[in-house]
Amino acid sequence: MTNKILLHICCGPCAVSVVEKLRAAGFELVGYFYNPNIQPQKEYFKRLATAKKLAKIFDFKILEEKYQPDEHLEVTKNLEKPDRCLVCYQLRLEKTAQKATMLDIKYFTSTLLISPYQDLKKIRHISRRLAKKYQLEFFDQDFAKDFRAGHKKAHELGLYCQKYCGCLKSINER
Repeated sequence: MTNKILLHICCGPCAVSVVEKLRAAGFELVGYFYNPNIQPQKEYFKRLATAKKLAKIFDFKILEEKYQPDEHLEVTKNLEKPDRCLVCYQLRLEKTAQKATMLDIKYFTSTLLISPYQDLKKIRHISRRLAKKYQLEFFDQDFAKDFRAGHKKAHELGLYCQKYCGCLKSINER
């Protein structure tokens, strides 16, 4: 018997190694693309198309939410790093936990955990707290060691690889 897991996908390249690891761990994957932080709109749809391409290559279902950047802009207004990033993690991870609950999926995790550019300790802390709140299991694995290999494979698969985290401020910070 396999367990389903809801995988929050921030982008296709970060998902490559994570998808492989989750499959190897015996999970049946459901991808979830919820990223109101991504700006501009053209960039959002490029990343969504890449996530869908990845889902097709690896044969898993991907769910998406309507693009609503105002959600992100509202909660992060007047915030700078690192507070802006923490609020962004909270927003996306909470929506993922809520979606897992709605779909009756016991496990969740995020591709955010692969990036050396993210605060992995804070992402884990937020995810564990949300797992308790929603009575879920947070699948916590060290994906970060596979970041470079995953991006190399993403290039080989012809996936679009972005140059910044996603929000307007991260464009200027890169």
